[in-house]
Amino acid sequence: MTTLDRARLYRMAIFAPGAIGLIAFIAALARSTAPWSLSDSLLALFALAATLAVAFYATSLPRLRSRRVAFGAEGYVLDVPILAPLMLASFHGGEIAALAAFLGFSLAAYIRREELGFDILRHGVGRATLLLLVAAFVPPHALLSWNFLRFGVTTVVIAAAYEFAFAAPLLAIARNVSIRHTVLRFARTRGLWLSLATVALWASVDRWGFLTGGAALGVALWLPLPYVAWLRWNNDRLSGELARLKLVREAVAAMLAARDPLPQMRSILGSLRRALVDETLEIVTRTENKKKWQTVASLGPTIGEDAAALRARLLARLPSAERESAKASVGAATISVYAIRAGDALAGALLVHRKRDDISAREHQQFYQAARELAPLLIDLQSISEAHNAANTDPLTGVFNRRAILERLNAVVDDARHGAVLMLDIDRFKDINDRLGHAAGDGVLRRVADEIRAALRLEDALGRIGGEEFLVVMPDASRDVAVAIGERIRNGVARSDGGEHQAAVTISIGVATVRGHDRPAELLARADRALYEAKRLGRNRLVEEEQTA
Repeated sequence: MTTLDRARLYRMAIFAPGAIGLIAFIAALARSTAPWSLSDSLLALFALAATLAVAFYATSLPRLRSRRVAFGAEGYVLDVPILAPLMLASFHGGEIAALAAFLGFSLAAYIRREELGFDILRHGVGRATLLLLVAAFVPPHALLSWNFLRFGVTTVVIAAAYEFAFAAPLLAIARNVSIRHTVLRFARTRGLWLSLATVALWASVDRWGFLTGGAALGVALWLPLPYVAWLRWNNDRLSGELARLKLVREAVAAMLAARDPLPQMRSILGSLRRALVDETLEIVTRTENKKKWQTVASLGPTIGEDAAALRARLLARLPSAERESAKASVGAATISVYAIRAGDALAGALLVHRKRDDISAREHQQFYQAARELAPLLIDLQSISEAHNAANTDPLTGVFNRRAILERLNAVVDDARHGAVLMLDIDRFKDINDRLGHAAGDGVLRRVADEIRAALRLEDALGRIGGEEFLVVMPDASRDVAVAIGERIRNGVARSDGGEHQAAVTISIGVATVRGHDRPAELLARADRALYEAKRLGRNRLVEEEQTA
């Protein structure tokens, strides 16, 4: 299921009960014979204000998609002590509670529309629908006869039914995970059950307040709820930041230990990515020559060619020390890039490619902060990459060294598929060194390496295994492919121009193909015999292993 399909299903799952709830609300008002008094209006106004305050803070937070608090935040039901006692506060208690839930959450959704608009709205729609259904089956005079315990237990049951039958499935749809898995996670979340028990107790106390002290005492017992909601929201916000910092530390530790840091870096991207937004996040770094950008980690759909071209133009603006970000649009999509700097040096960039939805001011701050946190990771990654290249690269020619190319050979032979190797040797290289000097000889080695590299396929690997000897490992190459590429290399080297201070150069090549149950040493021995035969036959030629039999 694509992101767009999930978003459509998510919206349908919200609008369907919303439409039912609206019809039920209109029907409830139509059949009511009691007038709507001034006290009912004031009570509705106070309930709306309290619900708005709670809804603003006590709903699921952004950027907590992959952490435990994402599930705990869904269980913040601090509006229950407001809405449940309203059911018996007046004859229109059910309608007042539903109206306060719908309008309170709707206004909170509008205020936070750039971050959580639809998430908050779904809570309001679900609560309003549930309250109207309860009011239709349990009239206020029945609630008055219930004792403290019965009211509290019933409140827990109804609130739990809402969480498991409405909130959990919608959360699963939003995040494209199993509904069963999400419901089980809800059931195992102790914080959710503690919240339900706490708010049920609070609702029972508030019911007592309405019954003994009237509406004034009942409303007064709501006052601490917005503050408690703010405390929990702030705690989750700090927990989210700490969780992301922990991921950063884990990624740094993984890099310093020379382990693969990509899972940790993807986790960092996952903590930034919104679930219902068609969004792609990338971390890129500059290559050693500072001319190209290389993707280190990415999350989300692959971007198209037009977006890729715009991405390249935006990245070209970042080397300027004054620029910390850049933004442009292509069609309905927006691309934003955030510089990742180590001091004044540009280490890389964080890219956000988003369709339809723009980036809010708060999200800009989060991306800026993430870019600052990623800086030490990219510096360490570059250091590890340079150390890895130094350990596997021949410093003179820039190709693999003997150890690295033999590792590639072992992998091809172990794979037990088709493959071939080319053993190459520069003809009369000792004479070149003796006549022109070692500097000229080094130039010949680099020139030959460049010619070989230019003739190879993307999947082929080239290494220097001796003074003037090279080895090409060709996975999945047939005999005909190996011979064709070998001849292309030989002709390219023979035609290459070394300049007035360099001698003409030719090479001899031996070809061997992988056989069943081959061992690397056996394959190399056959290629070496073919190379020796090419030398014996006069050099500047290619010989296959069959010709040496």
